[in-house]
Amino acid sequence: HAGWGGRGKGRAMFRAEEYFRNDSINLALKGDGQNLGFEKIADKFSGTKAGELANYYAGSCYLKLNDYEKAIKYLKKFSTGSDLVQARAYKLLGDAYADSGKNEDALASYKKAARHFEKDEANSPDYLYTAAYFADRVMKNKEEAVKLYKEIKEKFPRSQQAFDAENNLAQLGVYNTEN
Repeated sequence: HAGWGGRGKGRAMFRAEEYFRNDSINLALKGDGQNLGFEKIADKFSGTKAGELANYYAGSCYLKLNDYEKAIKYLKKFSTGSDLVQARAYKLLGDAYADSGKNEDALASYKKAARHFEKDEANSPDYLYTAAYFADRVMKNKEEAVKLYKEIKEKFPRSQQAFDAENNLAQLGVYNTEN
C-alpha cells in the first residue's frame, strides 16, 4: 500500500472499493465511520493516485444513484495515465450527461471515449457505436449519425459494431458505404 502514499489512505481505498464491488454504494461514497468513503478520499488526497481514483469511483457511485450532477462533477475531475480507464471515464461521463439531458455534452464525451484509446478494439468500437446510436436515436441528428456509423466501419471493420452500423445506415437510407 506504500504506493498509495501511506497506510491510512490505502486501507480507506481498499474498504471503499470493497463496498463498491458489493454494491454498498452509500458506504463506498460516505465511508462507514471507521474508513473514509470515496468523497472524502477524493477531497483529502486530491492530486494523488488515490484521490484521482476516488473521483472516478465517486462519479460511478453517483451515476448508479441517478445523481447525475454529482456524477459529472467527480468524473470531470478525474484523470489518469491509464488510457483504458480514462476512456471508460469519458464513457461514464457521457452517460451522466445523457441522463441529465445534456445531449451535446453526452455526444462529445462518447466520441472522446471512442477516440481516446483506439487500440482497445473491445471497447472503442462500442463507445463509438454508443455515440452514433445516441446521435441517431436520441438527437435525431442523421448527418452526425451517418458520419459516426461510417467511422466505425472504417476503423473497426471486423467488429460486431461495424455490422450493426451497416444495418443502421441502411435504416437511414444510406446503402453504398464502401467509399
